[in-house]
Order: sequence, then structure tokens, then C-alpha cells
Amino acid sequence: MADEPLTKKVEILNRFFRLNPIGSKAQRRVNDSLGYHWDLQKSFSVQDALGKLPDALRQKVMLELHKSLILKIPFFAQCEELFIDALANLLWLQVRLS
Repeated sequence: MADEPLTKKVEILNRFFRLNPIGSKAQRRVNDSLGYHWDLQKSFSVQDALGKLPDALRQKVMLELHKSLILKIPFFAQCEELFIDALANLLWLQVRLS
């Protein structure tokens, strides 16, 4: 089946969203953007996908994923929102398998 690799990638992306919930509007925008890149390149990885998102969308996704963690650190809890936004955009996801 020609769409089998895409189906597998969508499953991976859906699993990513279940583990890292973000707003439905941002999720839809991520899906649209990644669908566009899939059509162009027929390849996919979560890190590469996040890197290919438009800057504003990537920053929104990264902020939703990391903001609560950043704010748990006392040093960052009193920082300005703009700094927290910038910091979240610099973080990348790491998965540790035990």
C-alpha cells in the first residue's frame, strides 16, 4: 500500500500527542505542516518534524510541552514570560527507555 509509511508516521505523531498533549488548534497546525513536508520528502522523525515547523508554531508547541517544567524550577519561576517562551523554544525532547 502506497500510504503505509505515512500511516505509520501518523500513528507515531498521534502517540507523541498523547504523551505530550498540546492544544487541538496547535495539533491541527502541526499535522497540516507535517503533512506538507511528508508530501515533499516522504520522510519523518519527531525531532526533524519539530525543526521543520514554522518558527511561531514550533515555539508554541515547545512552550506547551515545557512551560510547566520550566516554571517548577525556582530560578525560572520569577522570570518574564518572554524569557520563558525563548527558553522553551531552545529545549528538545529526550526519551529515556528504562
